[in-house]
Amino acid sequence: MVLIVQNLLSSILGIGQDPDVSPYLGILLTVVGLVISFFMIYMGIKEIRDNELHGYLTMGQAIRKGLKIALIAGILLAVYSVIYAKLIDPDMMDRVIAAQEEEWANRNMNEDQIEMAKKMMYIFKNPFLLAGIAIISTCFWGLIQSLIAGAILKKEAPPHMPMTPPSIPSV
Repeated sequence: MVLIVQNLLSSILGIGQDPDVSPYLGILLTVVGLVISFFMIYMGIKEIRDNELHGYLTMGQAIRKGLKIALIAGILLAVYSVIYAKLIDPDMMDRVIAAQEEEWANRNMNEDQIEMAKKMMYIFKNPFLLAGIAIISTCFWGLIQSLIAGAILKKEAPPHMPMTPPSIPSV
């Protein structure tokens, strides 16, 4: 849900669509989103450690649990992205491309460079491709966040003691 709210705020504020909006606002929004999503993954892993794993957690378990959380978030974001691009605001990518064209003209790019860049941007006009990218990028960041959370929350279980003392071979 954090990622969906972040996406909605970007759209409402015109980040990437309006050349008058500072790109630093987009960076700030991304950083805030990463911090909040880290906190959510951290709390999810901690909850699982404390309630399901009896207070113990290995790095492997932290990564698996964190990636599951990130995958669910990525799928929700992907579904939202397709709905947004197809139904809510189908002209969004055209506005992004128009804003980029203006930026390229301001950078004095020649016509061939602009045409090449436009072709690349039109590839990303497909909402299903964007949905796949959303899942992959959410899982990538989820992996990094799970590693950090796992390093913080890791608590190995003590080794199990044998029930009977080992027998000493007779001499």
